[in-house]
Amino acid sequence: MKKIILLFTVLISVTILSCSSDDNNIDIDETIFHGDVILTTQEEIDAFGANNYVTIDGNFTIDENQSIRNIVFTDELSSITTIDGVFTIRNMFNWLDVPGFENITSVGGIVISNNSGILDINSLLNITVNSGSITITDNSDLGSFCGIRPLLQSGNFTGNYNVSGNFYNPTLQEITDGNCEDF
Repeated sequence: MKKIILLFTVLISVTILSCSSDDNNIDIDETIFHGDVILTTQEEIDAFGANNYVTIDGNFTIDENQSIRNIVFTDELSSITTIDGVFTIRNMFNWLDVPGFENITSVGGIVISNNSGILDINSLLNITVNSGSITITDNSDLGSFCGIRPLLQSGNFTGNYNVSGNFYNPTLQEITDGNCEDF
């Protein structure tokens, strides 16, 4: 009986020691958000931005809640440099441009849709890698696409290009050639 108790004690000790925190010390990078993000209010933007994420490992969407319509500033999101999924901005009615995204350099796609008031997308100038498509549709005041010109000229865009229903609807070639705005 003593041998069984001793064996049981040894097995429990080995199990406890093998699961110590020193052996499982996983370094979690707190600058990466894993999953999709959908922000619909200024409060959600402020709260998410307070985390200072650098990388979004998923889709990132700002889709303003139409009953509240209170998104004014997105500077809180300026720490973001990489969005592995699709970067989407839709249903915005208070913006003249797409503020706070000047530090983004890589996305998995771009969708800018159904925004009234946005005149340009110049804050996207630093995006030089896009592994997906570009869809920019139904933005009644959008007349400047110069913000995506560096991406199109970089050679790092091979996806589909869909632009329609905007104030100005340049072809991919027109933007690349420098005809990226019409005011």
